[in-house]
Amino acid sequence: MPRFSPVPAALAGLILLLASACPAGAGQAEAAAAARSSSLFALNLYRQLVEIEARQPAGEGGNLFFSPYSAATALAMAMAGARGQTAAQMASVLGFSLPQAEIHPALAELAARLEAAGSGQGQELALANAVWPKVGLELTPEYLSLIRTHYGQEVQQLDFCDEPRARQTINDWAAGKTRNRIQDLIAPRMLDCQTTLVLTNAIYFLGKWADAFDPAATRPGPFRPRPEEEIEIPFMHLEERFPFGEGPAGQALELPYLGQRLAMVILLPRQKDGLGDLEKSLSPESLADWLAGLRTQEVMVSLPRFKLKTSYLLRDSLRAAGMTEALSPGADFSGLTGRPGPYIDQVVHQAWIEVEESGTEAAAATAVIITKSAPGEPAVFRADHPFLLLIRDRQTGAILFLGRLCRPELS
Repeated sequence: MPRFSPVPAALAGLILLLASACPAGAGQAEAAAAARSSSLFALNLYRQLVEIEARQPAGEGGNLFFSPYSAATALAMAMAGARGQTAAQMASVLGFSLPQAEIHPALAELAARLEAAGSGQGQELALANAVWPKVGLELTPEYLSLIRTHYGQEVQQLDFCDEPRARQTINDWAAGKTRNRIQDLIAPRMLDCQTTLVLTNAIYFLGKWADAFDPAATRPGPFRPRPEEEIEIPFMHLEERFPFGEGPAGQALELPYLGQRLAMVILLPRQKDGLGDLEKSLSPESLADWLAGLRTQEVMVSLPRFKLKTSYLLRDSLRAAGMTEALSPGADFSGLTGRPGPYIDQVVHQAWIEVEESGTEAAAATAVIITKSAPGEPAVFRADHPFLLLIRDRQTGAILFLGRLCRPELS
């Protein structure tokens, strides 16, 4: 299928699958605060990804799709073990305004409410987390208790020195949690003997439109990736009453799923080449203005039918957003093991979406890979069995003495 770029516009409002207020009741304020944090992080990370995309060679890329919820949740699990400035920076980038002790219960409350919202007829929203410490790593009781209380019970030790098996175990988990939509989340050689801990999140969504498109009405039509370029792609068509808004910058359309709790929001710039300006103006306040301007009315909708798969290494984007300490050897993750040393080496993210006449299917997974810093914890070298020794000239490589020690008691 040709590459085209309506998706960033769709994604701008598609911070998605969250286009509803939390219902009243216990935990509403905490869940709402967590949702606001997710939106702040979403827009911040989106901006960084757009800037990285802009630096790519002309003609490459264009589409952009990710799950800020998945990335934020996996990073929040890492933040639970962060201390000091490392934790403060992570909280700032993730948009958390709550105290550290309140963040994780709030995220758990939000997750429960989202899964409940996605469990209605014609849709499914499933969330999963897992913790993968290296064999022999002792996580602090406090950290394990927090993770098991607020993020689930999946904790499994892995031998990261056996890289293929460890990688396959995590990738199989991500595939299983996303109906095989996310494949090979972690690439070869991302894990090694220095890997200390991997934290993963997966999200899967299947939603049927409240008002489905008729497949018989789908037909090819022109799409302009750029003003001077025209391609032909399949367009779905529907005339129905939808929340719709229009202003000088463009149009906004909300397409609810069955149950009306979840919805896709599309922001369409007025100018054919206006996406860049729309993205630059995007903020929590401007997005709120877009949504506040929606009014239900009759709308003739023509929407591309599309499928996307994306993959990102988020380390550089997170650093640019301000999360520098957590991604550097000087990080303080002493809450994980009771002593400093580990830091985040990479954050891997994959996302997948298909939009068609009957509805939307989307999935994403994130892996936060935490490694041992250098110098950090010293390696252990205990010469308690026979060994070979040599004395050499380091400049020329000449071996001056060579031998072995088998029985020290005879020396």
